[in-house]
Amino acid sequence: VRIRDNKPSILWIDILFTHNVDIIGQAIDFSENHLWWIFNYRANLIRQGITKNGVRINNRIRFFYAKLYNDNLIDVNRLSLDELIWRKNSAQKSKAIGQILKAFLIEPIGIECNTHEEFYDKLIDNYLK
Repeated sequence: VRIRDNKPSILWIDILFTHNVDIIGQAIDFSENHLWWIFNYRANLIRQGITKNGVRINNRIRFFYAKLYNDNLIDVNRLSLDELIWRKNSAQKSKAIGQILKAFLIEPIGIECNTHEEFYDKLIDNYLK
């Protein structure tokens, strides 16, 4: 009701249903099940065309992440078997998170860069101006 009546919200969760949101430089791990539940709930409401307390959900959520060039380069002679397995699992987990974000109507945007500093520079120059 407070959203429909345009009253100030006391809950941060409302922002995920009412405003465009950019998530920047965060890792959304599967252990953050409260966020995944909210994202899933929001996507289901959008797909069903259901309004949330009389307000249609039509906001955009974008998830920006760094795609580091050197992350794709693996020197198998330099890494131990444990490190190789960890990198492989990490890559598969990142891919899965991206696929789930898309399924939850959140736009994952990878920014190719060499460093995290370059990531933020490109983000500001290309997306946040």
